[in-house]
Amino acid sequence: MYNIKLAFRSLRRKGLYSVINIVGLAVSLTVCIMIMLWVKDEMSYDNFHEKGKDIYQTIVTFNMNSQDLYWKASSFPLAPRSMEEIPGIRNFCRVQRSGEVKFRYNDNESPALPLTFVDTSFFSMFSFEIVNGDRLHPFPDKQAIVVSQEAAQALFGDSEPIGKIVETNGLGTMHVTAVMKDMPRNTDFTTDFFCSMDLLYDLQGGEEATDQRWGSLGILTFFLLEPGADSKKIAEEITAMNNRYLQENPMTYYLQPLAQNHFYNEKGEPNSNLQTARLFTVAVFVLLIIACINYVNLVTARISKRSREILLRGILGAKKRNLFFQSIMESFVLFLIAIAAATVLLYAAFPLFKALSGKEMALHLFNWEMLSIYLIVLVAVMLVAGTFPAFNLAFRKPVEILGRSSGKKTKGVLVRQVLVVVQFVAAVVLIMGATTIGRQMKFIRQKDLGYNKEHILSVRFSKNMMGHEAAIKSELERQTSILGVTFSSQDILWAGTAAGWFSPEDPNKNLMLGFISTDKDFIPTMQVELLEGSNFTDSPADSAHFILNETAVRAIGMEDPVGKPFIFQPHHFSNYRNGKIIGVIKDFHFKDLHIPIEPMLLCHQGDPNIIYIRLGAGTAQQAVEAAEKMWQKYNPKESFRYAFLDDTFDSYYRSDIRVNKLFVAFAIVAIFISCLGLFGLVTFMAETKIKEIGIRRVLGASVTDIVAMLTREFFILVGIAMLVAFPLAYYWLNNMLQDFAYRISISWGLFLWTALITLVVTLLTVCTQAVRAAREDPARAIQTEG
Repeated sequence: MYNIKLAFRSLRRKGLYSVINIVGLAVSLTVCIMIMLWVKDEMSYDNFHEKGKDIYQTIVTFNMNSQDLYWKASSFPLAPRSMEEIPGIRNFCRVQRSGEVKFRYNDNESPALPLTFVDTSFFSMFSFEIVNGDRLHPFPDKQAIVVSQEAAQALFGDSEPIGKIVETNGLGTMHVTAVMKDMPRNTDFTTDFFCSMDLLYDLQGGEEATDQRWGSLGILTFFLLEPGADSKKIAEEITAMNNRYLQENPMTYYLQPLAQNHFYNEKGEPNSNLQTARLFTVAVFVLLIIACINYVNLVTARISKRSREILLRGILGAKKRNLFFQSIMESFVLFLIAIAAATVLLYAAFPLFKALSGKEMALHLFNWEMLSIYLIVLVAVMLVAGTFPAFNLAFRKPVEILGRSSGKKTKGVLVRQVLVVVQFVAAVVLIMGATTIGRQMKFIRQKDLGYNKEHILSVRFSKNMMGHEAAIKSELERQTSILGVTFSSQDILWAGTAAGWFSPEDPNKNLMLGFISTDKDFIPTMQVELLEGSNFTDSPADSAHFILNETAVRAIGMEDPVGKPFIFQPHHFSNYRNGKIIGVIKDFHFKDLHIPIEPMLLCHQGDPNIIYIRLGAGTAQQAVEAAEKMWQKYNPKESFRYAFLDDTFDSYYRSDIRVNKLFVAFAIVAIFISCLGLFGLVTFMAETKIKEIGIRRVLGASVTDIVAMLTREFFILVGIAMLVAFPLAYYWLNNMLQDFAYRISISWGLFLWTALITLVVTLLTVCTQAVRAAREDPARAIQTEG
């Protein structure tokens, strides 16, 4: 208790330095705890399944026209046949995500939501809780449906959902057989409705026909292996079995652990989720180290101020271990105060952090997980920042401390200089990272996509509109606010892929290519450039006409492609479209900008899923009203929903944008904490040199001379930090940008911008206190006791 009182007394006596340390630690701890909560939430994806360590997802790879393709998919018959023929497999579950479906019960209607088809084993393999109904037999028949609690409440209110009949737009009537607990946030299985795989079989032409489609890769497959089973060996056996049934197109299957599904792509490479989690983990350590450096610098700098205390304690018989533990106690008390302050800041800033991160996290201070984070941070900071000053204070000879008046630099001064350099290296790297990510996001949003996404309204095409395409287009095009209307089978921001044969005589000359079924108005409405050939005419002959992009023409190595034969297989092996190429369009992006432009094909109108409407400038409101009027004409019982294409585009990069915002916050915190340390060191230097400053002023030195004397060292250290940080940042950022197929280059302007920010912030921090010290009354300074 006495040591605690001494600790508080010592902290109170240090005044400004205690405040600097507490503020620096509190701010860094607040940010670090937030980041740790974010990383913990991110790393918890699908790790709550009881059987998760034995669940694997299939990845298939094959070569098509010199393209090595990797898909997280398999064929329909692969899973049941593997279960029959290969030992070591306990169970399997196939998952097929469908398009958006609307559900209606009486007057209650759900918005268009994704529906997922699964095998009946889904709820026994994965730990998703059934709160009402039979977990082992959730699908007694093909029209059974499992709904989430939220969906059940929206559709049925407080009444019993089991047995309720719901209408759908496309699947007929369904009856509720089970209610599941709402999906947790940390899973990639996000849906409110599950239907039986048997229903999907019917939609695909029947079980017998579907189970012959070994080459149709369109379903996610998960295997539950026996404990201790060799997943690599089982994958080899799956590959051998598959190729016995599909000899003409050999494929290789791999099994990816469920725990890696959220963090690794099809090639087994870390994706942006894992890279961001690792990046933020490093940021935690960087911020903690910066804060600890502040503490170490200020404490070791002030050891000379405590030289008389150390000397007197030694004379009075105090042992070194007593001095050591007293210093540790001071650090412990200061860290406890910092943690208390961090807790207040945490609660105050947590809503803003949730908004920046986009995560629905809850903050529970007194649960075990939160307390464990506090404990880990406390122990880590104590080990890093508490022990070094304690050893330095307790085991350095008092005479050595008292003899530090010579102009020669001591080891302690050199250590502090190195630590300041380390601080600013970290801060500079974070500043450059935040700036680069921001520029990359701006580059993506402003990049020429090969089409014009501005002023485009997208409306989902409903079943009730089928057969009325011409009337819908005519009605919309009569509006002066609408410049063009086109129908599309797929979202232009993420078009699916299918197979194409450019040599009917040679089935091996094929490639996978993105495709969109559309009409003659797609190219002018989306403002895609037609390079050669002709557009569709919406005549019956267009069913055998294809338009390729530049990349597809290069991939097949075809000169003068217009008029050449081409075979297209949009869905299954039995669904060929034999025709010819009538045109070539300029490349446009139809997938994530992390992915290079792939071969693309436009074919003539199939079943439309989306209506794209080009609006005149400043006519959005009138166009939306016209589109809503059209919608209500064909869908009077359904609410009208629409989206602007540029907003949808931005949503695809929301995660990258959030990472950028968080990085900006990290950089600001890092530079703030580093400058706090500089402020403290300048203040301390001014105190220790107060007589020297007074004498220099009396001898005619100007305020500028004094400021230069006090700040010269710090600007040199910051300059050294930038020289070290620039190559490190360049190497890191260059590697990070490789994740984008289309990216900015790292220019000299980035280095100049970072140097300017760092020097300006350093100037404001250091010179403010230096000017204050230089303006002190020289006479009073000389009289002050050193």
